[in-house]
Amino acid sequence: MYISVQLPKNTDLENKTIINITKGFLSFYNTKEGLPKLKIVVMEYELDEESKNIQQEREAIQNEQNYDYDFSQLPF
Repeated sequence: MYISVQLPKNTDLENKTIINITKGFLSFYNTKEGLPKLKIVVMEYELDEESKNIQQEREAIQNEQNYDYDFSQLPF
């Protein structure tokens, strides 16, 4: 069984990102068949320390400039 998670709008997290939910609640919704299913509604969260470090590394990699080197100018 899985539980759906509803995150705040415009939230973009990578798969398997660990978060600490600071404000949220359990709720449910009805399927097309009328069966109730659980969901977690996350209103506020913070990234786990390890996830923060990974996120910072990703942002640093994305911000790196791509330098094209002209290897024909090397003396060897």
